[in-house]
Amino acid sequence: MMCIFITEVPMYRVYKTAYLAKLSAEPATISVNDYLTIDADILFYNGISRQNTDNNPFTRFVADVVNDMATNYSGPVELKVSFPAGMVFGHNCIKVSDAEGNVFDAQFSADDFVNLRFQSTEGYHPDGSFKTGAVWIVDSVSAGQKNIITWMFFGYRYDDTIYSEGLEYYAPSDALKRYNIKVGDLYYRFGFAGGAYGLTSIDAAKNDDINRIRCTLSPQHRYVTAGAQVIEYFTYNVTLKVINTGPLFTEIERTGYNAASAVYAAGIIKATTRFRIFKNGIVVVKNMVTALEDIPVGKMCGATISSNVIYKNGTTPAYSGTAAAAITTGNTAGNGRFSYLPTIVNGDIHRDGTSAGPTRPTGITMTNAASEFTLGVTTGWQYSSLSDYSFLNWPVEKNWTWTIEAWLNASEN
Repeated sequence: MMCIFITEVPMYRVYKTAYLAKLSAEPATISVNDYLTIDADILFYNGISRQNTDNNPFTRFVADVVNDMATNYSGPVELKVSFPAGMVFGHNCIKVSDAEGNVFDAQFSADDFVNLRFQSTEGYHPDGSFKTGAVWIVDSVSAGQKNIITWMFFGYRYDDTIYSEGLEYYAPSDALKRYNIKVGDLYYRFGFAGGAYGLTSIDAAKNDDINRIRCTLSPQHRYVTAGAQVIEYFTYNVTLKVINTGPLFTEIERTGYNAASAVYAAGIIKATTRFRIFKNGIVVVKNMVTALEDIPVGKMCGATISSNVIYKNGTTPAYSGTAAAAITTGNTAGNGRFSYLPTIVNGDIHRDGTSAGPTRPTGITMTNAASEFTLGVTTGWQYSSLSDYSFLNWPVEKNWTWTIEAWLNASEN
């Protein structure tokens, strides 16, 4: 919708006539004579309201990116931000450069509310502008060095760029149904088998069953019935959607709930897993498991993410549960080297001991089944004994939430 104000200027008087017109997407031409001037005010474009911003062309800040490690770093850099309402409305409103004149693609990601039990985000103001989160760039910083970064934030720029083609459904059979999405040069497969639309593989081409990295990553919950531990994926009411796309990454959110069992009704526990897939082959996985109802003692005994990384015959994975990192080589997707790095694992521990609150121990295990060319990785919290004091004496409170984060890299250096 476009609103055009036409002002006629005869020699003896001035008056204004307003016209309201809806124009098509094609270029428009207005012809006038020598005695007519045009003043046009665009209020809407393609149905998107023009935002009210101040008269400053941009807001400028300077920050440091410091590498305090003993090794060089190259990859995603997270720059934490908090914007006032109306300052930034889109990824293309953010421009980042360094002292050497390098210009970086930049993309915003929203922060969850600090108390995850509320399951809400602080990422956006009511007017749709960015609020609290991070601006991501991809940079290289040598060990012990820092880069001076200049940020420029523009109020509003119309952006019709298509950054992702979205999730594509493919089902050659019911057992092999999946969703594929292309990010950068790789395809990411979310298959139903092996975790109910978890990330099952990273493919060199769409539906390539030969040239791919099989990782089968999906959240699980653990419970006890008839004196035995049961491990299940979140298979009830599963949804998969794109929640963020831009010049650097595409983010997929998978939401699933527990299926009905001898212990739980369906939908008592919720898992929200976000796969932030960068164009350079890095995938940041963030998982949240939330108890939607109070769970009695002696029932829930763990919340984990499980992954089976299949490596090539004739190669040996390098891994360490202590250092919590693994690398496989010889892969036929990416650059041949694939890494798996759990970075955040949350359980529960009370400063005053189990008399004041539960202890739910965290852990990372890596087990190599060499005969099957499979490296199994389990990350999360779980009880090692069904006679554990906290398991038998502390229930799980409603809305209690645990988080896990892991970084995958299909193009490890």
